[in-house]
Amino acid sequence: MAIEQLYKNGKKVKKFEYKFSIISESSKIKIMIFLYYINLISFIGLIILSMIDPFFGVLLLIPFAFLQVISSLILKTDNSISLKSQKLVSIYFYSIFFWVALMILTSFFNLEFAYNIITFLPILIAVYFMIITYLIYKENCNER
Repeated sequence: MAIEQLYKNGKKVKKFEYKFSIISESSKIKIMIFLYYINLISFIGLIILSMIDPFFGVLLLIPFAFLQVISSLILKTDNSISLKSQKLVSIYFYSIFFWVALMILTSFFNLEFAYNIITFLPILIAVYFMIITYLIYKENCNER
């Protein structure tokens, strides 16, 4: 985005903003809403499948995690969301890195107490990401 200001006799008269984005703002809002609904439907499916059979719930957790990481990358690269939401997405990435580091530590040092944390932490991270997408969804609905 480029900002140009028009001055007359040393005083600012007008301010112009030029946006150089390929995707319009309304399309970005639709993408954010789509990401929210896709994550919501996937999360509900994950919970239902986990209640029926935990093994299949864990299997569904793998593609769901990839879906969330791709969604978070889209959110991180989008400049139309608020700084608060971008910070929340950054915290989401830090929690993923923490979980991966914890997995590596438990595999090397055979830390038995951490196995429970490794099992439940991805679900907590998924819930946190659902909260983030809900907040962004609410932000975009308020802008309309």
